[in-house]
Amino acid sequence: MAWIAGRNDVFCTAFMLSSLILYIRFDQTGSRLSYGLSMAAFFLALLTKEIAVGMILLFFVHEYLSMDNASPAPWKRTAVRLAIPLAVLAAYFWLRSARTLFLPGGPSLPAITSFSPAVEILRAYGFYFKTMLFPYPHQPFISTLPISNLYLIFSGLVFVILMAGFVYARVRRQILLGTGLAWTVILLAPAAGVAAFDLAATPAAERYVYAPSAGFLIVTAWLIMNGLDQLQASLTLSPHRPKIMRGLIPGLVVAGVVSLWGWQSWNRNLAWQSPLTFWEASVSASPDSGLPRRLLGAQYASRGRYSEAEEQYQRAVANFQKTFGAAHLAVADSLHDLANLYRNQGRYAEAEPFYRQVILIWEKALGPDHPDLAKGIYGLALTCELQGRHSEAEVLYRQTLGILQKTLKPDHPKMLILMETYARLLRKIDREPEAVAIEDKIQTIRNRSGRNP
Repeated sequence: MAWIAGRNDVFCTAFMLSSLILYIRFDQTGSRLSYGLSMAAFFLALLTKEIAVGMILLFFVHEYLSMDNASPAPWKRTAVRLAIPLAVLAAYFWLRSARTLFLPGGPSLPAITSFSPAVEILRAYGFYFKTMLFPYPHQPFISTLPISNLYLIFSGLVFVILMAGFVYARVRRQILLGTGLAWTVILLAPAAGVAAFDLAATPAAERYVYAPSAGFLIVTAWLIMNGLDQLQASLTLSPHRPKIMRGLIPGLVVAGVVSLWGWQSWNRNLAWQSPLTFWEASVSASPDSGLPRRLLGAQYASRGRYSEAEEQYQRAVANFQKTFGAAHLAVADSLHDLANLYRNQGRYAEAEPFYRQVILIWEKALGPDHPDLAKGIYGLALTCELQGRHSEAEVLYRQTLGILQKTLKPDHPKMLILMETYARLLRKIDREPEAVAIEDKIQTIRNRSGRNP
């Protein structure tokens, strides 16, 4: 597992496919066990990732494709079958609202006041369609979507083809084809929404294709199977073709495609050897984006490569300022990294102005009691203490304590570390009784919470 946080895409897709396969088996055999297991897999998919909500539409699509064209539509039966998936979905949302499930809420969608989001959605669909058809070159970090109108045209053409394919699947009752087409479009919708409404650090990501690509592969499998049937029929009708050629040609084609794609996948996996190689590849792919440079700087800093870390942090600050303006939180985060880097190297005079700039940005953007503000003040306090400016450091430590006492519990590790640091400073300036009182308080807190070292 190169990136363990990406497990949810893999698990959710596995649960959704299991749910759909079991639902199809229930439709074919009437097995209530299959239906129950399908609903259980659907619920597990919801617990894994929210895109599983799209399964409701896929259940309906399957019912629609299964209807006999010559008979009256069995809407009553369909409604009964879909009632339980809707109940499962309702139970999931109830558990979320009741905080039984610890699932942080995402940002709310802005109101659509122009055609711009619709254009971005179409462009995102075009990008992902292209990625599924030809997923190269590898893009570990996508800072912007391609702005070419060719993606809009390509997206429109693909949608026309998909609609025609779906109509064909309905008329010919090709359930596999229709389900694969619907799966691809429905499960790409959340990814397109991320691109249109700026809901994530990047407008697109290759991992968003994982679940939709299952539908793409279903369609591909259907096309291959039908193509092989046609090829088999043509070879059978030709008495001049040897039997070995019937399987040799398709086999060679499949082997060639698998070999080419496997070689490309091997090469792209080189970027996932470590966080360092990943962020180096990300910076190479998106040199004008701030986030990959900031995280690459952190990798360099953790390895003692300070001059390289400094360069990446400085370029991250410049990129963020160019994109968001000088007072953005992303700028403050990178400045804080740079200040910490200077302080850890003993470059206190260079670190101090950055800490002060960070504090101003965080206080204005987050308010006077935010924990991030305490983090900036604490860094400035350490810098002052290390320069021998103990009276200034004491004021800053007390200010940090005041903020954290409003936001953290007394036994929180950050609180205990800060109190120990403050007690150490008090000893330096010959205020032994106050230091002892703080240390006694720390010991009392640890005894109550069982956090004795």
